[in-house]
Amino acid sequence: MNFGKEIKRAIRTAEGRRRIFFRFFLLIVLGNVFYFPEGYADRFFTPGMLWTGIAVGVSGMLFPFVVSGRVGLPGLACVAVGILAVVVGGKSAGGFFAWQTAAWGGAMWLLFVMTGYFSAWGKPADWYGGLSFVGAVEAFAGIGQYAGIWPVYSASFPVTGTFDNPAGLAACLAICFPAALYFMASRPVGAKVWGGLSALSMGAAVVLSGSRTGMVAVGCLAATSVYRFFLGGRWPAWRVRAAFVSVGAVMLVGLYCWKKDSADGRLLVWNCSLEMLADAPLTGHGPDAFQAEYMDYQAGWLAEHPEEKWERLAGNVRHPFNEYLRIAVEYGVAGLLLVAGVIWLLWRWYRRCRPEDRPLYRSIGGAGICGLFSYPLNYPAVCVLLVLLLGVIVRGRPVCFYGGRWFKTGIGALAVAVLAVTLYWNRAEREWHRISCLSLNGRTEEVLTDYARLYPFMRENPLFLYNYGAELHVAGLWTASLSILTECVRGLNDMDVQMLLADNYSRLGEYDRAERHYRRAARMCPNRFMPLYRLVKLYGQTGRDAEARQLAGEIIVKPVKVPSFRVDRMKREMEKYLRKP
Repeated sequence: MNFGKEIKRAIRTAEGRRRIFFRFFLLIVLGNVFYFPEGYADRFFTPGMLWTGIAVGVSGMLFPFVVSGRVGLPGLACVAVGILAVVVGGKSAGGFFAWQTAAWGGAMWLLFVMTGYFSAWGKPADWYGGLSFVGAVEAFAGIGQYAGIWPVYSASFPVTGTFDNPAGLAACLAICFPAALYFMASRPVGAKVWGGLSALSMGAAVVLSGSRTGMVAVGCLAATSVYRFFLGGRWPAWRVRAAFVSVGAVMLVGLYCWKKDSADGRLLVWNCSLEMLADAPLTGHGPDAFQAEYMDYQAGWLAEHPEEKWERLAGNVRHPFNEYLRIAVEYGVAGLLLVAGVIWLLWRWYRRCRPEDRPLYRSIGGAGICGLFSYPLNYPAVCVLLVLLLGVIVRGRPVCFYGGRWFKTGIGALAVAVLAVTLYWNRAEREWHRISCLSLNGRTEEVLTDYARLYPFMRENPLFLYNYGAELHVAGLWTASLSILTECVRGLNDMDVQMLLADNYSRLGEYDRAERHYRRAARMCPNRFMPLYRLVKLYGQTGRDAEARQLAGEIIVKPVKVPSFRVDRMKREMEKYLRKP
C-alpha cells in the first residue's frame, strides 16, 4: 500500500483532514505528557523532547509529499521564533554549540509551521476535545495518586500526575482547563456533562496536589467563566474589576499564610534575582546564566542579611520561580520587552477573535499565570502545548510569506536533520542512563571510557558534566575531575558542585583552595551541615585545631532544618571531637 497516496486520498475530504489533524495533535501532546520511561537519566524532561523531535521529524519529512500548493507563513511566525529563542536558549549550557538545543528549537519551529497549516483542517471541537482529554487523564492520574491507585513518581510530593513536581501538573491542567469550560458552555447535553466532569476533575487534582500556583491559575480561569455566563452585562465594569481585585487579594493572602515558609523562600529567591538583574539590566547575563550564577548572588545576599529566618530557607536553587524574572535575568529588559510585545499582541487578538477561539487564548493565559510563581517552561510538555496553541491561533491570520516547492523541500530537509540529531541524542541519553546504573553498582572504572566517548556530544548538559566529574573523583583522577567540573560551573554552579571541587582540591593537597570552596558552599546554603563538617575535617588534617574546635562547637548548636540520621551522626562526632584532649 502506498502510504503517501492514502494520506492524499484522506486529505481530499473534510472529514479526512479533520481526522489527520486530530491524530497529529493528540500524537504530539500525549507523547509529551505521558511518555516518561525509566531508561533515561532525567526521565521527566528528556523523553518529552525526544518524542517531539522524532514525531515532528517524521511528520516534517512527509509534509512536502502530502501538501499541495504553496504554504502560507503567518506574520506571527517571526514572533514565535523569537519566543522559541528565549525558551529554547535557556536549555543550552556552558556556552558550547548545543546540538540538542538546535534539534529541540528546530522541532518547535517545525511544529509551529505544521500546526498553523493543519489547524485549518480542524474545528474547535477537535483541539478542545484533545486538550480536555489530556487534562482529564492527567487529573485522573493525580487523583489516583492521592487515592493510592496510581504510582507516585516523587519522594517529596504525593500528587504530581505524570510529572516530577506539582508545578508541572498545575501548568498542564491550567492549559487544559479552558477546553473543559468550552464544552460546559456547549448546547449538547453530552458535551456539557463531559465538560463539567473534566473541569471538576482538573480542579480537584490541582487542590489535592497542593499547588498554590495551580489554584490561582484555575481560580482565575473559572472566575472569568463565571463572569461570562452569569454576570456578563449585568454588572458595571468598575464593580467587576473591584470584585476581581478583592477576591484575588484574599486568595493570595490566604495562600501565602497556608505555606508561609515556602512563600518566604520565594521572596528570598526574588530578592537575589533582582540583584542579578541590577548588574546586567539591558541584555541580561546570557542563556542559562541563572543556574550558573544565582547561588553566588544568594551567598552574597545572605552575607549582607545574616538573619536566621533567611538562612533557614536558603537551598540549592535552579529557577527564580517566576518565568518573567528568569527572562529578565538572562536576557535583560530587551528580552522582557519582546515577551511583553507578544503578550500585548495576543491580548489585542483576543479582544477581536471569534467566541469559539477565546479558550485558546485563555489556555495561554493559564500558563502565563503559572509563570508568575512557578517554572512551567521547564517542562517540554508545556512548551509543546504553547506552540500548538500558537499554531492554531494564527490560522486565518494575514500571511506575510508564501512558500512553494523550495520552501517545502527546506521543511523536509530540516525535518531530516532534526530527526537524525534526535535519534543520536536518544541513543546518547540511554547510554548515559546505562553507565550511571553501572557506576551506582560500584563499577566506576568500567564506565569512564563510556563517559569520555559521550562527552563531545553531551558536554552541553551540566548534569552530565557533574556526573562525569563525580565519577572521575571516585576513580581518583582528581585533576581530570577538576577540568570537567570547571566546565560544569559555566552551566551549573551550586553547593554540590562547590563541595565536589573542594574534595578534589583536598585530595590533591591544595588545602587553601579546598577551604575556599568549602566556605563558598557554606555561604550558598548556610543551613547545611556538610560544608562545615568537611571544614572541620580539613582543619584537623592541616593542624589547625583551634579553628576546628570552634567550628565543631558551631555545628553542635546549629539548628536543624530537617532532622536526619546523617545530621545526628555529624553532631555526635563533633561532640566526641571536642571531648578529645
